[in-house]
Amino acid sequence: MSESFIAFWNERMPVPIARVVDYWDLTALLVLPLAWQLTRSNYDPRIRYRRVFIPLSGGIALFAFCFTSPPRYGMYRSYPNEIEFYGEFKSSKTKQEILDKLRSGHIRFYQDSVSYIPMSTTEYYIRVTENDSIKWVPLPKPQDSVLYVRREESPFYIIPSYNLEGTELKEVKFTIYEKKKKTTVNVETFQSDKAASYSSETKKAYKKHFKKMFE
Repeated sequence: MSESFIAFWNERMPVPIARVVDYWDLTALLVLPLAWQLTRSNYDPRIRYRRVFIPLSGGIALFAFCFTSPPRYGMYRSYPNEIEFYGEFKSSKTKQEILDKLRSGHIRFYQDSVSYIPMSTTEYYIRVTENDSIKWVPLPKPQDSVLYVRREESPFYIIPSYNLEGTELKEVKFTIYEKKKKTTVNVETFQSDKAASYSSETKKAYKKHFKKMFE
Protein backbone atom coordinates (compact mmCIF):
# COMPACT_ATOMS: atom_id res chain seq x y z
CA MET A 1 0.00 0.00 0.00
CA SER A 2 3.00 2.33 0.45
CA GLU A 3 4.34 1.91 -3.11
CA SER A 4 2.22 4.70 -4.57
CA PHE A 5 3.22 7.09 -1.78
CA ILE A 6 6.94 6.27 -2.20
CA ALA A 7 6.71 6.83 -5.95
CA PHE A 8 4.81 10.09 -5.38
CA TRP A 9 7.48 11.29 -2.91
CA ASN A 10 10.50 10.31 -5.03
CA GLU A 11 9.11 12.04 -8.09
CA ARG A 12 8.63 15.35 -6.26
CA MET A 13 11.20 15.53 -3.47
CA PRO A 14 14.98 15.90 -3.76
CA VAL A 15 15.60 13.37 -0.96
CA PRO A 16 14.44 9.89 -2.07
CA ILE A 17 13.06 7.23 0.25
CA ALA A 18 12.91 3.47 -0.20
CA ARG A 19 11.64 0.34 1.48
CA VAL A 20 12.52 -3.35 1.50
CA VAL A 21 9.76 -5.95 1.39
CA ASP A 22 10.51 -8.45 4.17
CA TYR A 23 7.83 -11.05 4.64
CA TRP A 24 9.54 -12.28 7.80
CA ASP A 25 7.99 -9.22 9.48
CA LEU A 26 4.71 -11.11 9.32
CA THR A 27 6.01 -13.45 12.05
CA ALA A 28 5.21 -10.63 14.49
CA LEU A 29 1.56 -11.60 14.04
CA LEU A 30 2.28 -14.78 16.02
CA VAL A 31 1.97 -12.73 19.21
CA LEU A 32 -1.72 -12.09 18.55
CA PRO A 33 -2.98 -15.47 19.86
CA LEU A 34 -1.01 -14.84 23.07
CA ALA A 35 -2.49 -11.37 23.42
CA TRP A 36 -5.96 -12.75 22.79
CA GLN A 37 -5.44 -15.44 25.43
CA LEU A 38 -4.31 -12.86 27.99
CA THR A 39 -7.49 -10.85 27.46
CA ARG A 40 -9.51 -13.95 28.44
CA SER A 41 -7.67 -14.39 31.75
CA ASN A 42 -7.42 -12.35 34.92
CA TYR A 43 -3.96 -11.17 33.96
CA ASP A 44 -2.60 -8.25 36.01
CA PRO A 45 -1.14 -5.76 33.49
CA ARG A 46 0.96 -3.97 36.08
CA ILE A 47 4.69 -4.26 35.35
CA ARG A 48 7.09 -5.11 38.13
CA TYR A 49 10.59 -3.61 38.05
CA ARG A 50 9.45 -0.84 35.70
CA ARG A 51 12.73 1.05 36.03
CA VAL A 52 14.54 -1.92 34.50
CA PHE A 53 12.17 -3.36 31.95
CA ILE A 54 10.88 -0.14 30.33
CA PRO A 55 14.36 1.19 29.33
CA LEU A 56 15.42 -2.34 28.36
CA SER A 57 12.43 -2.95 26.07
CA GLY A 58 12.74 0.58 24.66
CA GLY A 59 16.41 0.02 23.80
CA ILE A 60 15.67 -3.30 22.10
CA ALA A 61 12.83 -1.71 20.10
CA LEU A 62 15.09 1.16 19.01
CA PHE A 63 17.77 -1.16 17.61
CA ALA A 64 15.15 -3.43 16.05
CA PHE A 65 13.60 -0.54 14.12
CA CYS A 66 16.99 0.84 13.08
CA PHE A 67 18.26 -2.53 11.84
CA THR A 68 18.12 -1.61 8.16
CA SER A 69 20.24 -0.26 5.31
CA PRO A 70 20.20 3.06 3.47
CA PRO A 71 18.99 3.07 -0.13
CA ARG A 72 21.72 1.86 -2.47
CA TYR A 73 21.43 4.93 -4.66
CA GLY A 74 22.68 6.96 -1.70
CA MET A 75 26.19 6.23 -3.01
CA TYR A 76 25.43 7.43 -6.51
CA ARG A 77 26.32 10.84 -7.81
CA SER A 78 24.93 13.23 -10.39
CA TYR A 79 26.11 13.61 -13.94
CA PRO A 80 28.76 16.22 -14.62
CA ASN A 81 27.22 19.70 -14.83
CA GLU A 82 23.83 18.35 -13.73
CA ILE A 83 21.52 20.75 -11.91
CA GLU A 84 18.83 19.48 -9.54
CA PHE A 85 16.08 21.91 -10.44
CA TYR A 86 12.88 20.33 -9.04
CA GLY A 87 10.52 23.05 -10.21
CA GLU A 88 6.79 22.30 -9.95
CA PHE A 89 4.32 24.04 -12.24
CA LYS A 90 0.53 23.96 -12.37
CA SER A 91 -1.11 23.87 -15.78
CA SER A 92 -4.63 24.37 -17.07
CA LYS A 93 -3.89 21.99 -19.94
CA THR A 94 -4.21 18.24 -19.97
CA LYS A 95 -1.20 15.99 -20.28
CA GLN A 96 -1.91 15.38 -23.96
CA GLU A 97 -2.32 19.11 -24.64
CA ILE A 98 1.06 19.83 -23.03
CA LEU A 99 2.78 17.18 -25.14
CA ASP A 100 1.07 18.48 -28.28
CA LYS A 101 2.26 22.00 -27.43
CA LEU A 102 5.84 20.75 -27.21
CA ARG A 103 5.51 18.99 -30.56
CA SER A 104 4.02 22.08 -32.21
CA GLY A 105 7.00 24.07 -30.90
CA HIS A 106 9.37 21.53 -32.51
CA ILE A 107 10.69 20.48 -29.08
CA ARG A 108 11.88 16.91 -29.37
CA PHE A 109 11.28 14.62 -26.37
CA TYR A 110 10.85 10.96 -25.55
CA GLN A 111 9.38 8.92 -22.72
CA ASP A 112 11.38 6.57 -20.53
CA SER A 113 11.23 4.84 -17.16
CA VAL A 114 14.89 3.85 -16.65
CA SER A 115 17.76 6.03 -15.48
CA TYR A 116 21.47 5.23 -15.49
CA ILE A 117 23.23 6.85 -12.56
CA PRO A 118 27.05 7.08 -12.27
CA MET A 119 28.72 5.59 -9.23
CA SER A 120 30.22 7.98 -6.70
CA THR A 121 33.64 6.37 -6.41
CA THR A 122 36.49 5.48 -8.73
CA GLU A 123 37.53 2.43 -6.70
CA TYR A 124 35.62 -0.76 -7.53
CA TYR A 125 35.83 -4.25 -6.08
CA ILE A 126 34.36 -7.64 -6.85
CA ARG A 127 33.47 -10.19 -4.20
CA VAL A 128 35.13 -13.58 -4.71
CA THR A 129 34.51 -16.70 -2.59
CA GLU A 130 37.36 -19.16 -2.37
CA ASN A 131 37.48 -22.15 0.00
CA ASP A 132 34.63 -20.75 2.14
CA SER A 133 36.43 -17.43 2.53
CA ILE A 134 35.49 -14.10 1.04
CA LYS A 135 37.98 -11.88 -0.76
CA TRP A 136 37.51 -8.39 -2.15
CA VAL A 137 39.50 -8.07 -5.35
CA PRO A 138 40.11 -4.50 -6.59
CA LEU A 139 39.35 -3.77 -10.21
CA PRO A 140 41.66 -1.60 -12.29
CA LYS A 141 40.57 2.01 -12.44
CA PRO A 142 38.67 2.71 -15.66
CA GLN A 143 40.54 5.11 -17.90
CA ASP A 144 37.83 5.96 -20.40
CA SER A 145 34.65 4.57 -18.85
CA VAL A 146 32.40 4.99 -15.83
CA LEU A 147 30.27 2.44 -13.99
CA TYR A 148 26.56 3.17 -13.91
CA VAL A 149 23.65 1.71 -11.99
CA ARG A 150 20.37 0.97 -13.72
CA ARG A 151 17.39 2.41 -11.82
CA GLU A 152 13.76 1.85 -12.75
CA GLU A 153 11.37 4.71 -12.01
CA SER A 154 7.88 5.87 -12.80
CA PRO A 155 7.52 7.05 -16.42
CA PHE A 156 9.15 10.40 -17.18
CA TYR A 157 10.06 12.50 -20.22
CA ILE A 158 13.45 13.64 -21.50
CA ILE A 159 14.16 16.63 -23.75
CA PRO A 160 17.64 15.84 -25.16
CA SER A 161 18.47 19.46 -25.97
CA TYR A 162 16.61 22.68 -25.23
CA ASN A 163 17.66 26.28 -25.87
CA LEU A 164 16.57 28.45 -22.96
CA GLU A 165 17.24 32.09 -23.77
CA GLY A 166 20.61 31.34 -25.33
CA THR A 167 21.65 28.64 -22.86
CA GLU A 168 21.59 25.02 -24.00
CA LEU A 169 20.06 22.65 -21.49
CA LYS A 170 20.67 18.95 -22.04
CA GLU A 171 18.74 15.93 -20.81
CA VAL A 172 15.88 17.96 -19.34
CA LYS A 173 13.93 15.47 -17.22
CA PHE A 174 10.30 16.21 -16.39
CA THR A 175 7.15 14.40 -15.31
CA ILE A 176 3.47 15.17 -15.82
CA TYR A 177 0.74 14.21 -13.34
CA GLU A 178 -2.98 14.44 -13.77
CA LYS A 179 -5.24 14.27 -10.74
CA LYS A 180 -8.91 14.98 -11.21
CA LYS A 181 -8.91 18.20 -13.25
CA LYS A 182 -5.47 19.41 -12.16
CA THR A 183 -2.22 18.91 -14.07
CA THR A 184 1.23 19.30 -12.52
CA VAL A 185 4.52 19.39 -14.39
CA ASN A 186 7.70 18.75 -12.42
CA VAL A 187 11.01 19.68 -14.09
CA GLU A 188 13.46 17.60 -12.08
CA THR A 189 16.99 17.87 -13.50
CA PHE A 190 18.97 19.00 -16.51
CA GLN A 191 22.59 19.44 -17.56
CA SER A 192 24.20 22.73 -18.46
CA ASP A 193 27.71 23.89 -19.37
CA LYS A 194 27.00 26.96 -17.23
CA ALA A 195 26.29 24.94 -14.07
CA ALA A 196 29.17 26.64 -12.27
CA SER A 197 27.47 30.03 -12.59
CA TYR A 198 23.99 28.72 -11.73
CA SER A 199 22.46 30.84 -8.94
CA SER A 200 19.15 31.53 -7.24
CA GLU A 201 18.52 34.37 -9.69
CA THR A 202 19.11 31.98 -12.59
CA LYS A 203 16.67 29.51 -11.06
CA LYS A 204 14.01 32.21 -10.76
CA ALA A 205 14.45 33.12 -14.43
CA TYR A 206 14.28 29.45 -15.45
CA LYS A 207 11.14 28.93 -13.35
CA LYS A 208 9.48 31.88 -15.05
CA HIS A 209 10.36 30.41 -18.44
CA PHE A 210 9.09 26.90 -17.66
CA LYS A 211 5.92 28.26 -16.08
CA LYS A 212 5.07 30.02 -19.34
CA MET A 213 6.12 26.96 -21.29
CA PHE A 214 3.71 24.60 -19.55
CA GLU A 215 0.83 26.94 -18.64
